[in-house]
Amino acid sequence: MAFTYLNELSTNTDKMRLLIGDTSEDSGVRPDGRNFSDEELAYFLSTKGRLTWAVALAFETLANEWSSAAISEKQGDHSIDAKEVAKQYSERASEWYQKTDITEQGGAIGLQVWSEYDSTTTHYDSDHA
Repeated sequence: MAFTYLNELSTNTDKMRLLIGDTSEDSGVRPDGRNFSDEELAYFLSTKGRLTWAVALAFETLANEWSSAAISEKQGDHSIDAKEVAKQYSERASEWYQKTDITEQGGAIGLQVWSEYDSTTTHYDSDHA
């Protein structure tokens, strides 16, 4: 499976990698140090259909992987607790599901607020915001 990252951010895969912190090949964000593959990120994007929700799904996946990892180690003054890392990724997933997206609507910028884990939207007219 492929790993690509161009810091030009010309693709949604590049943007996802930047937003989840998975930009260094062979030094990934997963418990075993792997990166997400391009194919996995493409799956997240196709499943969720929106960059913000795909990022949330990546964080959910990381939370699941870290919660099942039995890692608790100390290296000098630095320690890693997999359960705490999982909790932080879970919180990040929730935050990303609640993020607002700025979308262009008829030449005007509007806000589209997505409720958590739900495709319900509330539209705000930027002229009245």
